Amino acid sequence: MMGNISIVVPCYNERNNILTTYKALNDVMKSIGLKFEILFVDNGGTDGQLEIMKQLYEKYPGTLKVVSLSRNFGYQMSISAGLEFATGDAVVIIDADLQDPPELIKEFVEKWKEGFDVVYGVRVKRQGSFILRFFYRMFYWVFNKTADIPIPLNSGEFALMNRRVVDEIKAMPEKVRFIRGLRAWAGFRQIGIPYKRLRRAEGKSQFSIFDNFVLALDGILSFSTRILTFMSVIGFLITLFSIILLVYIVLGKFFSDIFVPGYAATMVTISFFSGVIIAMLGLIGASVERIFLEVKNRPKFIVRETWGTDIHKEHE
Repeated sequence: MMGNISIVVPCYNERNNILTTYKALNDVMKSIGLKFEILFVDNGGTDGQLEIMKQLYEKYPGTLKVVSLSRNFGYQMSISAGLEFATGDAVVIIDADLQDPPELIKEFVEKWKEGFDVVYGVRVKRQGSFILRFFYRMFYWVFNKTADIPIPLNSGEFALMNRRVVDEIKAMPEKVRFIRGLRAWAGFRQIGIPYKRLRRAEGKSQFSIFDNFVLALDGILSFSTRILTFMSVIGFLITLFSIILLVYIVLGKFFSDIFVPGYAATMVTISFFSGVIIAMLGLIGASVERIFLEVKNRPKFIVRETWGTDIHKEHE
């Protein structure tokens, strides 16, 4: 027999979307007919979103919980905070901007009833800028070429996970977290449901291109032990090419009348190899940075206050 469902909604400066999101989720869950709770996570918002959450909690204390973090700990950590306080037999993760349609939760629950442990959304079509769409395609291509585990293409954090999977993810000690990767690594029975990702309901996304780049690096470096090996292979191939080119130039100089251009060819070659070297050093530096964050062993996040939760969680 299926029990209750928790819906975790990470929020950062989503004041204009809080009420709309709550109403949409509340309507969908009532139509499903299962007991539920909606858990808003205030990830250090500065636009007054916490006050809206408090007002909603005072009005709907039976179905709403609020967790407020002491500052902005990042998108992945706000999700982790929600998982810590979610009590449902299954947990749904959905953003507050309504780009992921709440109506899809019905299909998630149906698949859960069929016995699937994880049901995730697959974005078959995405609205938004061409640059971001290109970035996302590149990320999934690189990730699947380098990752030690397969991760479904075009799947985000929008998903339903049963209690066993949630508990396994909570027990994972990583400080640099990539939830969709941890979800895939956990295994169990998983299935994707295709959907069209929409534009934001209100406001402007707080997730910049740089934030997306950092998240992509977190994912790739957290689930790949082969990326540095690939860089070594690329370095070896470039060195081999350089040797062949050097031999060609020397032989051409002494045994033929081949004219070898000077300045332009030299500058292009130097620029290319310098870029490759800097990229490799940057990748190594990013790996060292994430190792540094892990070994410091600081808490994943700090909770400032909560509403509707029974106990205070440890976040080591």
